[in-house]
Amino acid sequence: MAELIQVNLTSVLYICQVFGRIMAAQGFGSIINIASIAGILGRGREMYRSTGLAEQPVDYAAAKAGVIGMTKDLAAYLSPLGVRVNSISPGGFERGQSADFVRAYSSATAMRRMGQDGVDLKGAALFLASSASAYVTGHDLVVDGGFVACK
Repeated sequence: MAELIQVNLTSVLYICQVFGRIMAAQGFGSIINIASIAGILGRGREMYRSTGLAEQPVDYAAAKAGVIGMTKDLAAYLSPLGVRVNSISPGGFERGQSADFVRAYSSATAMRRMGQDGVDLKGAALFLASSASAYVTGHDLVVDGGFVACK
């Protein structure tokens, strides 16, 4: 458990501290943290159990919820210094899971598919990094194909 929290929460805090100082000193910047829909809602485990995929541990959800909370507080702290802080919460992405799991997960999303690596997060990251989001800070952008909306 401690390693999972260290990797998914504590390391994000340390990185934000380092880059937040640099960006604040220059008077501008955009920090984008990666959270997860696991930090937003509890999920049933049946699709994992029925398809033989290991379930996400509860401490993963706790760490990702921590990233979302930290993002909001860092935005309040750093935005007056010219630094915007936002997060992206991806839903499930297809990464070699069994066809049964992909089918089950996809049926639980409004778009009826899982995310595609290298494709589906690009637009969200580009938006949050660019001047197109100059008035956006403290926001968690959910990129999940409508998974959360269907719950």
